[in-house]
Amino acid sequence: MTEQVKELQRTYQKPTDEAKRTTSSIVQSPLLEILNRGSENAKTGSELEDILGWSKGAARREVARLRKLGVLVCASNQGYYTPKTLAEAKHYSQRFRKRINETKKAHRAFKQFDDA
Repeated sequence: MTEQVKELQRTYQKPTDEAKRTTSSIVQSPLLEILNRGSENAKTGSELEDILGWSKGAARREVARLRKLGVLVCASNQGYYTPKTLAEAKHYSQRFRKRINETKKAHRAFKQFDDA
């Protein structure tokens, strides 16, 4: 269990920005400074582009980098956000796992080309 999940478990009933501040002090990223906690506060790629002056692709690459470092960054049709509650983190994890499984299924059709 990661430290960020433990922190969410400790604070999910009374959400604060403490987990975000702790994470951002360990991992430096302008993106973390503007991402709000909770899906209701998601920032779209266009909003990130306007605020940070980045392209949408740059924002996606930064999200991927942060995730590789263990930072919980969620995405929805409404945009990017950090989870506010443990339930929100679990919900995103389940959606993410479903997307991974769907991608694996789609990849099976291309396996024939792996050793070609």
